[in-house]
Amino acid sequence: MIPNLAVATYTRYDLCDRMLRSVDVEVGHLLVVDNGGGFVVPDGPWGRVSVLPMPTNFGVGPSWNLAFKCLYEHDVVFVVSDDVVLRPGGLSRLAEVASAETLTLSGTWPHWCLFAAGQRFLERVGLFDERIWPAYHEDKELEWRAARLGGRIVTSDVEVGHDNSSTMLTPGRDFGRKKIVSEQANGALLARKRDTGDTGTGWSAYIWRENRW
Repeated sequence: MIPNLAVATYTRYDLCDRMLRSVDVEVGHLLVVDNGGGFVVPDGPWGRVSVLPMPTNFGVGPSWNLAFKCLYEHDVVFVVSDDVVLRPGGLSRLAEVASAETLTLSGTWPHWCLFAAGQRFLERVGLFDERIWPAYHEDKELEWRAARLGGRIVTSDVEVGHDNSSTMLTPGRDFGRKKIVSEQANGALLARKRDTGDTGTGWSAYIWRENRW
């Protein structure tokens, strides 16, 4: 059994359903941050289920931050991307190697498609910078900040199947131009943070308006 599992989903409900059906271990609390507002959780080994239908797309980092806050009573929060296929025994193995003091990534690139965030690690390093939104570079920024602030990030041997960047390929949705705008803006913000040594995190309504998908 693992104590919790969090996933954020937006437009690829088909893949999120597939991911959840690949879970092969009991989950104490399944938390879905539903940025599209209409996901239905399939039957599975869930002790408790919470679906948070968001009124707008919260994006990657803020959705994960919300999961950390909702699951604050747990020393480790397990997070999986909606376009992953879990391999037998993978979640159990991740639970064995994860700890409250570390952030433990999957062994599959991009490694953030499955990870376990320790609350002690987050207390030291901070949550994701919510100005880096809705996607791209949030992981690089946190890795940079962890290196400056003494947060330990480790890569596990847990492998998964992953359809990378599946949201960008959603049928009928043209995210191409918006992706370019937000990815460039997020990269520029990360560069400024590196140049100035700014390890702060924050939120800006104006950035969200400019970068939204």
